Order: sequence, then C-alpha cells, then structure tokens
Amino acid sequence: MTRRSVAITLAALSLAACAHPEDRRWTSVSELPAASLPPGEVPQVRVYSFTPPKPDAPKSTIRDFSDRGQAAIIDSLAAKSADPDAFRKQLATPLKAPSGGGADDRTKLARILVVSISKGPDSRPGDRLVRTIVTITPKRNGPRSTFEFAGYTVAATDTKVQSIAHLEDVTDLSLTASLAPTIKGFGDNSVGGTASNKRTTSADIISQYENLNVDITPDSLVLTRESERGLDVVGNTLVSLTLAPTTGTDPLQDFVVSSQKLFEAGKPLTPEKATFAISPLSTFARADLVATVTLRYVLRRIVSGREFYTEGKQGVQLVTGNAPGVSEGVLVRSVDAQPLLYMVCIKARNHQPVMAVTVDGRARNVLYDDADGARAMATWLSGRSVTAIGGEGVTLGLGRTIPLPAGATYYPMPLSGGCNPLGS
Repeated sequence: MTRRSVAITLAALSLAACAHPEDRRWTSVSELPAASLPPGEVPQVRVYSFTPPKPDAPKSTIRDFSDRGQAAIIDSLAAKSADPDAFRKQLATPLKAPSGGGADDRTKLARILVVSISKGPDSRPGDRLVRTIVTITPKRNGPRSTFEFAGYTVAATDTKVQSIAHLEDVTDLSLTASLAPTIKGFGDNSVGGTASNKRTTSADIISQYENLNVDITPDSLVLTRESERGLDVVGNTLVSLTLAPTTGTDPLQDFVVSSQKLFEAGKPLTPEKATFAISPLSTFARADLVATVTLRYVLRRIVSGREFYTEGKQGVQLVTGNAPGVSEGVLVRSVDAQPLLYMVCIKARNHQPVMAVTVDGRARNVLYDDADGARAMATWLSGRSVTAIGGEGVTLGLGRTIPLPAGATYYPMPLSGGCNPLGS
C-alpha cells in the first residue's frame, strides 16, 4: 500500500467517523412563502369550551362531631321524633348546612378551554408543525369587550428538554520503533519500543423547547407551543379558565330561592310553617360569549429524504405564516352561560312579578333556578292572602309597600320573557 493510498483511506475513515445525521436538523433548508403553500396543507385551529365537572361535596354525619356533640344531636332528635324507625333514619341522614343568607355570585364562569390545532388535510407524512401561536381575543361590542379573562389554571410554563444525540470520538496514536544493529561477536541483535496515546472525548447534544406557554391579560389569551425533533404540536390543549362577562352585569339585582317547602303530604302549609330561604343574586344578561381566534405557525415541510425517519437526512422548507382569515368561536353559548331563571307573576296589576322584601327593606324580584319551584309557589299563592312567609321576617308583595292582593291568581314565567299574559 502506497503512502498516498494510506492517506486517502485515513481521510475517508475520518469523514465517516464525523458524519452524525442525528446531530443535524436537516441536510438543507430553505424558506417557502406562506402564500405559496398549497391550501390543503395550511394548518387550522378550532376553539370551544365546556363546564368542568363539579367535585362531590363531602357529606357530614353525626360521627364527625365530638362525643358531646353527638350526644347533644341525639338528644335533640329524640325529643322531636317518637318513631324509632324515623329516629334511626334521621341519625343516618347526612347533615346539611342551612340554605340562604349569603350572596349567590354568578358573575364569573369556570370553563375548560380546548384549543384544537390540526394540519391541513393534504399534509404529507413527516411534515410537522414546529411552533404555533394561538391568540384569542374577546369580541368587542362597541367600546367594550363582551367578556374578560379573569384567570387561568396552569402551574407554570412547560419547558422540556430533548436528548438529540450522544457523540463519542476516539483518537488513538501509536509509534513503534525497532533497531537491529549487527554487533560483531554477538550475532543478530534487535532493540525495539512502542509508545501509544489513546484519547476519548464525548458530548451530549440536547435541545430545550417551550412545550406550552400561556400569556393572559383581561383582553387576550396567547398560547404558544413549540416542538423539537420528531415531535408535532397538533392536537388539543386544555386550559382551565375563569371568564367574566361584562355586559348586562347588575350585582344584587334579584333574590334567588335557595330552598322552599310549601306543601306537605299534598296539602299547602300555612305561611308560618312554610320554609322559604332566599339569597341576593349577582348575575349578568344571557348572551353568547364570542371570541376571535388567530393562528400563527411554523411548518417544517420535507422536500427530500422523506423516506428517512432521521431528520438529519432530510432536506426541508420552513413555512412561517398565519392561518387565513380571522375565525370567530362561541366559547360559551347563552344557554350555558346563564341557565334559565324563572319568576312568579300575578294575573292582575298589569302582570307584575312577585317580589320579596327583607327585614332591612330590600325589595327585589323572586327568581327560581327551575320551573317546578316557580310553579309550586304560583300554585301555593293562588287564591290565598299572604304577607309574611317563613320565620325569617321575609314578606311577599309587588313592591316594598305594595302587598299581594287577596284571592289573586299567579303563574310562572321565564325571566327572559318577562311577565307575559299570553304565556300564562
């Protein structure tokens, strides 16, 4: 082997040892204008939300009290019940906190936001989204937004690290010398020696990327996702949000009935024995909560080497652009934002709503979360003369100083429709 061939061989081995496709992002890269991307390969974004499931409230029983507390409750129940079976049933029934009293604040909505990103239907295998930025802005109604982002639940920016490659280079140098002098009288002789030096170096290549970042202000929500080798940012992102509608909010406008008992064994109770608990209600007008949604993306598009899974063997185009148009999405429908409330109306006095007056002089409409409760009150009121109800000093009337007329007829109606004589 000649000296020239040895040099060529060593150079080839050296180049082969340095060729690590795993530590390269691509073999070649170019920029493709977003306008030149085929329409079928443009990414898309969709946004919707749903109500998070409510955790079951813990149930308290008599066993949660101390020995003296249990004894006091047992004595109280025993004094009120002479039936042993009913007494045992009361002991096993979970205890409930008294209803009413505190304000019922419904001016904010808890929702889980779902941001769904998908590649175009004509995208080819191996193409992937490197970065997406989704901006969600509440739709404006004149000078004000229809709602605001009041908060969100994300522990922190989710930053991840991906191991790209482990590289190791070995350099082995050796020198061998041999001398064979002829020494007269001693025959053939030889003197030899070897010197060697082996050096090993290694390096780990890693890449840090932002898996999910949420930037929120009252007027905008920006979600940023990034990916690294072999990863794609398509799919769903879930963020727990608190939405605060800004239209039609009128705190403490009405009373909502938290509990009532007007009949027993199919017969109406007297106003003194009836149970009627109300709470001040803070709410807002029923309306769709609409947001505008935009998507900015970076797409890694393979132009050569698509047959390789190793990205370092692929030639690619990077496409940076915006999804065409600005889409609008209904984050919360009106029927979900504010469930129907019902009121009780009188078939007289121009069909006015029944109001409750508290001991401190507050007079507001009486509202129900369900039609059955409003219907029960309308049935109970019809044909009788009622002023005070229950034992909390609450009176019913058509205003602070206008009592309910005796013998009148009443009917339930949805709050959104008002007291409508045609619907009674």
